[in-house]
This record gives sequence, structure tokens and C-alpha cells, in this order.
Amino acid sequence: MNISNVFKALVNPQQIAVAKITADQGGGTYQAETQGGRVLLLKGSASVGQMVFYDMKTRVITGQAPDISMTDIAV
Repeated sequence: MNISNVFKALVNPQQIAVAKITADQGGGTYQAETQGGRVLLLKGSASVGQMVFYDMKTRVITGQAPDISMTDIAV
């Protein structure tokens, strides 16, 4: 365990969200749409039509998300 990484994760946690890639803008930039209908630009690697997880602060794609309907529930 790297104590520095643990501290960074506690101080600056990632905020992950899901979006669907709608267009390839080139140069590793993709247009995506959130489940709420918001259009945004993301950086990383993906394919058009793919669901992805992304960091809401940096707008970097962090991985592939399952292609299922998701619902946010307030707790």
C-alpha cells in the first residue's frame, strides 16, 4: 500500500459518471451524452456507441461501462 496514493484519494476523490459516446472528434477527443441528455467532450479512448465511465472533474474516460439503463437514487 502506497500511503501517498491513499492520502491523495482521500483528499481529492474522483467523481465518476457514465456517458454514451456519440461522435469521434479526432485526436483522442469524443463527444458524449450523459443519461440526463447533457452533451460534453471527453478525452481518452473509446468507440462510437460505447458506454464509458469518466472523471467528472478532468473529463477523462476511465473505462468501459456496461451498456444497461442506470438510475440515480438519492440517499
